[in-house]
Amino acid sequence: MGTRDLYVIYLGEAAKGAGVSPTTGLAEWDIFAEDDPTAQVVENAKSFIGYDSSKFFGNALWKQAGTATITSNNPYDGKTYEDSAAEIYNDPSIKPGTITWDGETTTLDAIEAVNVTFTFTDGSEYTDEVIFMQTVDDKTFLTSYDGSSVNYTKLPIASMRVNTVEGSPDFVLEYDFNDRPFAVPCFTRNVRIKTEDGVKNVEDLIVGDRVYTKDNGLKDIKWIASRPIDRQSLIDNPNLRPIRIRKGALGCNLPEADLIVSRQHRVLVRSKIAQRVYGTNEILVPAKDLLMLEGVEVVADLEPVEYFHFIFDQHEVVYANGAETESLYPGPEAVKMIGSAAMEELLLLFPQLNEWNGQPSPARLLARGAKARNVISRHLKNGVPVFSA
Repeated sequence: MGTRDLYVIYLGEAAKGAGVSPTTGLAEWDIFAEDDPTAQVVENAKSFIGYDSSKFFGNALWKQAGTATITSNNPYDGKTYEDSAAEIYNDPSIKPGTITWDGETTTLDAIEAVNVTFTFTDGSEYTDEVIFMQTVDDKTFLTSYDGSSVNYTKLPIASMRVNTVEGSPDFVLEYDFNDRPFAVPCFTRNVRIKTEDGVKNVEDLIVGDRVYTKDNGLKDIKWIASRPIDRQSLIDNPNLRPIRIRKGALGCNLPEADLIVSRQHRVLVRSKIAQRVYGTNEILVPAKDLLMLEGVEVVADLEPVEYFHFIFDQHEVVYANGAETESLYPGPEAVKMIGSAAMEELLLLFPQLNEWNGQPSPARLLARGAKARNVISRHLKNGVPVFSA
């Protein structure tokens, strides 16, 4: 069992039963997987696509933001399940999670990944995948992907519209709030980075070194830091353990040597399948979402671990052991996790990170969650590598 406070946006109550509420624009919904036509469709999830909050809250959605508390009732895995999970998993020990808002506690009925576009009060826009939660009494909430990295109460959000429903049944049933204890993309010692002066170990890089990037040639490292993780921390929190991508596991004989990175470190996937699903043939996928691939595994034989991360003027794709991977992406999740001293130093170099209005532009589309795993599983099913020439 676990309890966690979340930043949320409360969207109101959905209609009871079929149909859409005329006062909130919300329908009851549950499971819908847009990219899987064989998936189960329950209630009216698809009808939520196209929802526009400005019709119900004007251009002041920020007024609906606040803090809620979510509780998991499952001591064996710490996940928060919806109310139908016990029946679907055929496990009566699974108990649904609850959410407390404005002093009232109610049971979760549905958890879904949704692609939305926020419009800010200055007219700028930002598109991201977020989580929608609906309760058994049809209260509907929006939260960020890990529930706490984006403080909606401090963002000038005017409105929000729903583009697509991203989830699949495997994801809709559960939400693991404990999966992001260190949500920073990092390399480990001995990873080889391609630089102007040849290939260097990441631990030997310094500020000012010129690194080859996929899109912009040689770029100067503006900031670099490391964080050691001791053996006991790895035992206490297995999600701190890195991921090993063995030589050749991505395709095209890449990486050229075993590549060990943090769980959240994104690797470039390039394929026709990515093009069909995302509309672009190159996407960045967290290492943890590659675990279904042969040759990708959690590292259990490396203790302690030291993580290294570096940043340029912008997010870039670099060459690590020959594979195309990301530099540090200074989004709110990563910025929150790097530690107070490192954060102070980083803000001196990039004061704009203190004025978050959307997120920095990523080097490629950032794929994650059920949709990213679905893409990787399609590669397996079709027997094609995730990185093609």
